Amino acid sequence: MRAGRHGPVGCAWSIPVPVRDAAGLGLSTLAVSAVLYALAPEGRPLIRHIVAAGVALLVWCYCDGMVGRLSWGLAAMEALLRLRLSLAWAELLF
Repeated sequence: MRAGRHGPVGCAWSIPVPVRDAAGLGLSTLAVSAVLYALAPEGRPLIRHIVAAGVALLVWCYCDGMVGRLSWGLAAMEALLRLRLSLAWAELLF
């Protein structure tokens, strides 16, 4: 048995990569939307909070994104998609 990035490779309990990535995407964008919801004074997030969340997502995607790792262009695309999904979650919370 070989050791992979996230533990032993080939175990019966390992989660398929697309399922793990989809769950990570959903939970991370839900967390961002929860922060935007908590910071919203009148039911709508402020533009400066949305911009700050976008910058944080850009840095996150550059450092440890699914697609944009170590590429600013791909990280920007992934961050925009994650921000849009976060805003959709925030609409559900409001």
